Amino acid sequence: MAWETPPPRVSRSTLILPAHVERFVAAAWRRGADHILLDLEDSVAPEAKAEARAAVRAAIPIVARGGATVGVRVNHDSWEQDVSAALWPGLSSIAFPKAESAEEVRAVSALLDRLEPQRDIEPGATRLSPAIETVLGYVNAEEIAQASPRVGGVGGPAGVDFAVDLGFELDASLDQLEPARGALDLLSRSLGGRGGGRWQSGQAITEYGDEARFTAAARVSLRNGGRGSTGIHPSVIAPFNDGYTPLDEQIEEARAIVDAVTAALLAGQGSAIVNGRRLSARNARAAREFVAYAEACRALDRRKQRAVTRAEEG
Repeated sequence: MAWETPPPRVSRSTLILPAHVERFVAAAWRRGADHILLDLEDSVAPEAKAEARAAVRAAIPIVARGGATVGVRVNHDSWEQDVSAALWPGLSSIAFPKAESAEEVRAVSALLDRLEPQRDIEPGATRLSPAIETVLGYVNAEEIAQASPRVGGVGGPAGVDFAVDLGFELDASLDQLEPARGALDLLSRSLGGRGGGRWQSGQAITEYGDEARFTAAARVSLRNGGRGSTGIHPSVIAPFNDGYTPLDEQIEEARAIVDAVTAALLAGQGSAIVNGRRLSARNARAAREFVAYAEACRALDRRKQRAVTRAEEG
């Protein structure tokens, strides 16, 4: 008995860094991130936007040396210039902030359609990741998520922008945006995607310094279905990678579920008892996907280690 399991995409840790700061770019490949997001938006001062745009093409192969995938976060108000400057071989995705309509997403996708053949990139290969950071974007989230085949789901709201739009201050002791993030996570899952990690207790991606706390929070998020988080400081990358990688005992439990339910179905039974729980084929499918994800995490770690070794030797 077998269940179809789509190849999992692993992105436990995303490191955001300004595209034009040479020392950050030069060191990024050693940080161990699964994904590196070269930023043209919030971390770049207005007077440095042109410099950052000009730096992206050269930065892509540098930050990718350690085996991470590479994306670029563009500006909402200058996305055409930014995408044109950013789309080069080696880029896997475009992060589009403050998305508010399906029309915007279709326009970005259309530009990618035109540029990919010109840049020797496989048509349709560049993913598009809209971020919901305003109330209007939240209202239009379902249309935004379905605006292009390049979109695998929607993310956000993560913090200040959405709070400003709502007219309140964020409270570090609360997670005031959790209901909105949860709704967007459900939307992404309903369309075949999976949301990223949702921080508990109001922790923000701009925090750093307490690695044990970040690891613990990632483990909780993994149990809740999360598969990754984003940070602006390299110190959070190892905790994210660790916390979002299934533990051996979790993998063993998932395999036991698959084996027990498979045996029950082959015996003509509709379910199996595993550790006091009655589980069906649906549970086994989820367990199989979890095992595939765990194996993909370990395979990615091996690929990244090989890439780092080659980079150091070269």
